[in-house]
Amino acid sequence: MPGSYPVDDSMPCLKYSEGQLTESYRTDAMNQPSGYTSQRRGEFRTGTFGALCDEFERASNDFAQRILALTDEEYVAPRVASDNQFASIQRVAQHVVQAGYGHSNHLRLAFGVEGGRVDVPLFPRTAITEQMQTVHSYLTKTLEGRWQMTDEEIEALEFSSRWGPTYHPEQMLEHAIVHILRHRRQIERLLAEE
Repeated sequence: MPGSYPVDDSMPCLKYSEGQLTESYRTDAMNQPSGYTSQRRGEFRTGTFGALCDEFERASNDFAQRILALTDEEYVAPRVASDNQFASIQRVAQHVVQAGYGHSNHLRLAFGVEGGRVDVPLFPRTAITEQMQTVHSYLTKTLEGRWQMTDEEIEALEFSSRWGPTYHPEQMLEHAIVHILRHRRQIERLLAEE
């Protein structure tokens, strides 16, 4: 099937339960990425932020699976993207992880919680799962104590992003999810152009 890639059954995914973030493993026979396991079994986070955090986790797991399906050579190979923004898939992955921290830090600022720039060095292809899980953990820690915020409370927290537009936390989380999806698509297009 065009655009498909192998699923690694041993890939850990994050599970959030009773305020704790834990790793779990895919144990079913369905041909789905690991990140879907907890949602299919009814283990959903609650509230607006919970729904978006579940989708962030799903997008993160899909992105990690796409990176893991590459060879090391494909991951580090020099590339010329149409936007000339990234020199390799490795740099795209670094950018996605770096931006994940940035999105959470925008939320932290809106919530009045300390945050700061996290500098992400280039990392090997095999570290993508850990990198994305760490970003997801940072996001869930950012949202601790806020899972049940009402729509009105969320919308009242408007802030300017460093790239210009004004957001409220729900919009920033939606942006963070689509950011991962957009770069996954970018990688798929780069590979298709070979």
